[in-house]
Amino acid sequence: MHHDGTSWTVMQVDIMDGMSLSPPKRGAATSRGDVFVAANKGILRNRGASMEQSFQDVFPYWQNSCYRADSAVTYVAGGTRGANSQGVMLVKRGGRWSQETLPVGPGLVSVAGTANFAVAVGEQGTVLQYDGTRWFKVAGIDPRLRLRKVVVESPTLAYAIGELPMGNIGPIILRYDGTGWTKIFEGQSLPIRDMWA
Repeated sequence: MHHDGTSWTVMQVDIMDGMSLSPPKRGAATSRGDVFVAANKGILRNRGASMEQSFQDVFPYWQNSCYRADSAVTYVAGGTRGANSQGVMLVKRGGRWSQETLPVGPGLVSVAGTANFAVAVGEQGTVLQYDGTRWFKVAGIDPRLRLRKVVVESPTLAYAIGELPMGNIGPIILRYDGTGWTKIFEGQSLPIRDMWA
């Protein structure tokens, strides 16, 4: 769907063989008419009235979250397919997509940040941080956590939400203060589905 400031219209999407938008994935935008969508086996980009393929990988990856840091940098987080899914980060810098080198860990669910500071989260309490040069795994996060969303305000303020597996305490909110991550909320049964700042 596309909103032109007045009404919503259905957009034409030309999808390459093997690419799918089902289940729905997340998108990101920073300027009028410039939108990226993380699709199954590919990334779509809109620059006006229709979506076009921006990147289609030839590897068995799934993309789950797309975040546009600025006009030159876009992050797409996901993972490999299969029972032992590993995290994958695709980054577009200055017009070219590349796969980042990540610490070994499970598939990623959400990513946010700037060109020089980003955070990605996922299963098993996975929190990865990008310092402008490399991605590293944050130690000390409860491995039982299923982290679902991250919001980055600045290199000194970020939040992540998630939950413990069924039968345990409900939602958890973590806060990053520039030096480390701390738990700031632990709920009983209140479902938290999204977060923004």
